[in-house]
Amino acid sequence: MNSAITFISSKLNKKPVQYIVLAVASLLFTVLYVSLCFNKNIWTDEAFTIDLLNNYKTYGAIADYTATDVHPPLYYFILKAVTDIFGVRWTLIKLMSVVPMIMVFVMGITYVRKRFGFKSALLFIMLTGAIPCTMEYAVQMRMYAWCMAFVTGAAFSAYDAYETGRIRSFIGL
Repeated sequence: MNSAITFISSKLNKKPVQYIVLAVASLLFTVLYVSLCFNKNIWTDEAFTIDLLNNYKTYGAIADYTATDVHPPLYYFILKAVTDIFGVRWTLIKLMSVVPMIMVFVMGITYVRKRFGFKSALLFIMLTGAIPCTMEYAVQMRMYAWCMAFVTGAAFSAYDAYETGRIRSFIGL
């Protein structure tokens, strides 16, 4: 048994194997999230998103409307760019909430693994992907998953700016 653990541990110390393990973990969560997008269940807040996309046809109209409300316009701008091409479709809008989760997983594979190591990156991906609220909100037609991606990216940029002082980290922040 001890030799099997040593063998597995020695294989996990190789970078290509680490990338494969992290990519597979990320892919499994992505497939799970995508599988949850194919339904017609929506909340009232999600109906608001659909209504906004159907009734406000320009970016300016979206900005004007969201300025009178609490919703951030960037999320709706992202959706508008996609729905202008493919149309306002429920599944598509839900899939657009999976995109930022993929971005977070990529941050885990790249930044977290490079900065904190393989084990930390795997833990980051597993915990981020498996948090019950993440599983719920990552497929809703709301800005929650995008907020998670932007806040995570900002946190990593801030940490990198603090540690290295690089201009690109401040720009990312």
